[in-house]
Amino acid sequence: MLLLFGGLHLVIAMPLHGLLLRRAPRREDTQRAQKQQEHAFLREDGVTAREALRQRPFWMLTVSFAIAMLGNTVLFTHQIAHLIHRGYDPVLAATLAGGLGLASLPGRVGLNLLSERVSPRRLLGLCHVVQALGVVVLILAPSVPWLLVYVLLYGAAFGAISPLKASVVADYFGKKAYGTITALQGLPIALCNAAGPLLAGWLYDLLGRYDLAFWLCAGGFLLAGIGITLTPPARQWTPHAL
Repeated sequence: MLLLFGGLHLVIAMPLHGLLLRRAPRREDTQRAQKQQEHAFLREDGVTAREALRQRPFWMLTVSFAIAMLGNTVLFTHQIAHLIHRGYDPVLAATLAGGLGLASLPGRVGLNLLSERVSPRRLLGLCHVVQALGVVVLILAPSVPWLLVYVLLYGAAFGAISPLKASVVADYFGKKAYGTITALQGLPIALCNAAGPLLAGWLYDLLGRYDLAFWLCAGGFLLAGIGITLTPPARQWTPHAL
């Protein structure tokens, strides 16, 4: 199976990257863009990890990312059990969960193309709000067609999140310490990844259903979307802003 996946990457992914990825801009184009952004926050190569840690946007984005990822892991871990508990066939429950992957493809492509015209930060915030709406549909869905609405909403939004997050972090902090900054953000995100399914399972053992855990996830997605949307644009910050 791993050899198959590797072969698919070589045959499909690598040619697409070669055809679609843009080349680095020419020097004169870069200089023109720098003049247009002479009041922007970022230096040409970005900020250091130490400088990023001293900025409120870093913490606002990190907390928002962590809360949203907690909700994602809860949904991916417990959604099949939730649907079976509500009386749906296990095969149908697993099929709907697998459908999230297919539903993520249009969002992964379309919304990230749209990010060239609309702020990636605002699109990312909107995606988390759509996720919240999708979870509400999952909780209240009275029939399979409504579950399909959940799959389409949640899947399309989820597909766009990872590339949009990368764009947002790059827009705020540049490329100088991009890897280190994302790794620092990854620490609280990983903790939420681990804690979310455990807490949801504890609530299920306590209450005998997943509704409260999923309502909390919906609230978390909404909070994350608001937090990202309200994060001040990078150009308003100096390297030592708090």
